[in-house]
Amino acid sequence: MNLRRTSPLFTLLAAGTAVVAFATPAVAKGGGGGGGGGGGTPTTSVGVIKTRVSAVAACTGGTTMTVAVQKGNNKVVERVLTYTGPTAGWWDMALREDSTGRGLVVSGGTTSDLTGATAVQTTSTGSTLAPGTWNLTFTGTHRTAQGGPVVETCVAHLTVVAV
Repeated sequence: MNLRRTSPLFTLLAAGTAVVAFATPAVAKGGGGGGGGGGGTPTTSVGVIKTRVSAVAACTGGTTMTVAVQKGNNKVVERVLTYTGPTAGWWDMALREDSTGRGLVVSGGTTSDLTGATAVQTTSTGSTLAPGTWNLTFTGTHRTAQGGPVVETCVAHLTVVAV
C-alpha cells in the first residue's frame, strides 16, 4: 500500500484501480456537493421540531380529525392523524409548507388504512425542515373511491418551529 500526500486538502489512497479521498480535518468544510468532501457548497442545516404542534381540522362532512406534527426519527417531520368518521371511501392527504408549496407528505389510501371509524395514524414524512418558523397546511380529501367524487374536505393550519 502506497500513501502519497498531494495537497493539504486530500490524502489519496491507491489500492488497485480504486482511489479514495479523505479530507484533512484542518481544511474540511461542512458541505456536500461536488462528491469529494469539501469544495462544494455547504449543506443546509436540518432543524429539529422540539415541540409537538396540533390542530383540529375543519371538516365539511362530519368527520372529526386532529393533525399533529412532531419530530420523528433522524430529525424528519412526522404527522400524527387522529380520525373519527365514516369507514368507506378513499382519502387523499397532504401536508405542505405554505410559502413554497413543498409537499412534506402526500399520500392516499382507503379509509380501512385508517383502521376503521376511530384511528390514529402516524406517518414519517421523510422530509426535514431547516431551522426557522414554518407554516404548514394539512388537507384531507375524502372521496367515494380513488379518483371518485369528493365527499368531504378537511383542512388544518399549523405553525411549527424547528431549531
